[in-house]
Amino acid sequence: AIKVKHYIPVQPVLKGLPSNPILRVSIAIPDGLSASYSKIAASINKESIASIKDIRVYLTGATPFDTTDLIGSVTGNQILPATELPVRLQLKPGLHFIWFSIRLNENYDADTKIQFSCKSLKEENGKLLLVNSKSSNNYMGSVIRKAMDDGVHTYRIPGLIKTNTNSLIAVYDIRHESNRDLPGN
Repeated sequence: AIKVKHYIPVQPVLKGLPSNPILRVSIAIPDGLSASYSKIAASINKESIASIKDIRVYLTGATPFDTTDLIGSVTGNQILPATELPVRLQLKPGLHFIWFSIRLNENYDADTKIQFSCKSLKEENGKLLLVNSKSSNNYMGSVIRKAMDDGVHTYRIPGLIKTNTNSLIAVYDIRHESNRDLPGN
């Protein structure tokens, strides 16, 4: 029988990043079987929908998150509390990883968490492979600096403080040529 597991990385969804992995579903197809799926049923809390630019689905043959093989996506008004993501998914025997990733709109509600789960994968004939993952519970935020901004290799040791007037001050250490500790760089 086909076996399904899920994993929820514990990390925020950040505006300014091209991808934010929020859920991984692993599917083990035994020898002698194959599977073909055309839709993935997912749910997302309605309070976070206005903050989301798109939900993308990627297939990898290994655990690390990788954006090489995009197999489906939904954007803007296609995102509903109960969403069906159209996919093209042909699975042969072996272990396969489906990753869900979210990108945020420019204007997002940082006070709302994203709660996302995968319910099932649907074959063309309507047969369902139940996943019923737990919901992610991701904070939203913004990237202040990222690698290669202004030609800088790495930003490290971040700090954030709120003043008495509610202004935020961000600080970070710059590593121009590598991520090595000082005085090497």
